[in-house]
Amino acid sequence: MIRHIYSLFVGLLLATFVGVGIATFWPAPTMPTMPSFLEFGKADSLTAEQEAERTTFEAARTRYLADFSQYNRLVSIATITLSVALLVLGLVVGHRLELFADGLLYGGVFLLLYSIIRGFMSEIATYRFVVTSIGLVIALVLGYFRFKGGAHVRQPV
Repeated sequence: MIRHIYSLFVGLLLATFVGVGIATFWPAPTMPTMPSFLEFGKADSLTAEQEAERTTFEAARTRYLADFSQYNRLVSIATITLSVALLVLGLVVGHRLELFADGLLYGGVFLLLYSIIRGFMSEIATYRFVVTSIGLVIALVLGYFRFKGGAHVRQPV
């Protein structure tokens, strides 16, 4: 029982490590600050200067949303690649490092879930479908190799 809890914990820490590493070394775009006169519905009667500031803010916000969507797609691609690497590593080293193999597999699965969530944050329907399809294929292939696979793959404990 402790072994399974340890593997789950290693997997969670591994996925968290990657997520925190991305946020630290590849930060997301920053959202523009909303002018104070637009807060709390005070935008009824604006001066010409305030109207220009509102227009500038809306353009910056639109640019931010596009940049954030692209950032989420790129993070999703990077994490799905890392998750596949962790899953393959967990399957390959399974017979040599049984203690860490399940942790690597859990980490890969959690990272795959993180990648799918980031893919959904990209707000592009086609990309969401692609990343979900990739996740499904990876889950099916992983399940096959982990639980049914050939002699080179460690059988479940």
